[in-house]
Amino acid sequence: MRTFSGYLVFLLAVTLLAMAAQCNANFPYYFGDFKVNVRNELTERGGDEYSTYMDIQCSSGDDNIEDKRIAKGKTFTISFHTTILGLTTWDCDITRYIYGGVHNLFNCGYSFLRMCDFRECNWIVKNDALYLQDIPNKKYVKMETLDSR
Repeated sequence: MRTFSGYLVFLLAVTLLAMAAQCNANFPYYFGDFKVNVRNELTERGGDEYSTYMDIQCSSGDDNIEDKRIAKGKTFTISFHTTILGLTTWDCDITRYIYGGVHNLFNCGYSFLRMCDFRECNWIVKNDALYLQDIPNKKYVKMETLDSR
């Protein structure tokens, strides 16, 4: 009976690990550190040079990155390691003037990670939208429209 319960515990542990996470499920591709880069490519609006600045504040579970002001042409970077459960997401509030919104800049979905080549997500913020670099296809894809006020 002891052997049976030992196998049962082993089988349960293996099953839980197999189900553990999207970010770690395909071991050689997802394992390791990730990086999210957000580049400010806003252009001046209404002759106001400050319209090219953006403020960004990001959070992930119990991590919180306080407000950062990013000038035109500059890049904001987050480096992290995914959780073993693969529940890692990064949501960022991107604001220009008083207009802004919360945008998901990282998640463990397979198609999302494939665009990031399973290691680095490169975003560009333009006046009209957020664009994510589809690294394997060598192009930027419009992902989320920004408030155009």
